[in-house]
Amino acid sequence: TRHDGSIGAVTVLPEHRRKQLGSFCVAALAAELSGETMVLIDPANEASRTMHAKLGFTNTEKRFAWARFK
Repeated sequence: TRHDGSIGAVTVLPEHRRKQLGSFCVAALAAELSGETMVLIDPANEASRTMHAKLGFTNTEKRFAWARFK
């Protein structure tokens, strides 16, 4: 499978969470990548899964990966 871009595990320090910093960073990075963008997500991290879903990423059903297609 060919992927045009991927985003690794984005982490926001606890004292800066709930300020939409993660959303801003992931959206900006995804906008810079062309085509399919894969992101690494821990399936147990509900906050991350929710954030990525709001940004338009869809679950690929693979462990730790969601994809967003442009």
